Amino acid sequence: MVPGPLDDRSVVVCRAEEQSASLTRRLRAAGAEVLHLGLLPIEAPADDGASLRASLEHVDDFDWIALTSANAVAAIVAASTKWPPPVRLAAIGASTAAALEGHGAEADHVPSVSTAATLAAELPLDGVTRVLAPLAELAGDDLVEGLRARGFDVRRVEAYRLGEPPVLDPATLEAVSRADAVLFTSPSTVDRFLQQCPVWPSAVVSIGPSTSARLAGHHRAPTAEAERPGLDGLIDALVNTLNP
Repeated sequence: MVPGPLDDRSVVVCRAEEQSASLTRRLRAAGAEVLHLGLLPIEAPADDGASLRASLEHVDDFDWIALTSANAVAAIVAASTKWPPPVRLAAIGASTAAALEGHGAEADHVPSVSTAATLAAELPLDGVTRVLAPLAELAGDDLVEGLRARGFDVRRVEAYRLGEPPVLDPATLEAVSRADAVLFTSPSTVDRFLQQCPVWPSAVVSIGPSTSARLAGHHRAPTAEAERPGLDGLIDALVNTLNP
């Protein structure tokens, strides 16, 4: 068997295995051992999704649905009575676009950089343009405020929230400390890792600018940042970091 570029490497992924199937498949195909921490359990919003369902029942009122994560995609798929919805879909980046494709839909717009601010700056505006923004409970305001500043009519609705992460046992923390790298796929993964893990692997790889900015906000710098959006860019950065 031809050795893979990540043979004998241990890589930490902050999400549970069922939340990161595509990433895990790519890592294992490259030979990596994957350690899943499950730090971002997803829960229904406080109203059990009533506001999201009500918005989607009148989805024709909107011109766009702006999606900033695969979790948001899963939430609207579950809440929709008609899928794909008869409006344009914007995805913040390649991973979110891939989540749409996995549910038989296609992103009509993906910004040049995978950040909420860039999505807000680049979404096409044509007269009175109405946007539904299904977001996490604690998502920042960059998308909504950026769109409104440009003249969009935006309805923000809570689509999901993050549950409490599990407390990691000493054996898991020891495995994290011995791992070759940790992958951060969103700002939330950075926050949760910092809450739970006092030790870090030697290499820290970020999926993009917003995640790297969150690391910087915690006085950490990534060892590498993906040079192109999506999981393939993330894995390329990981391989190049561990195989200089």
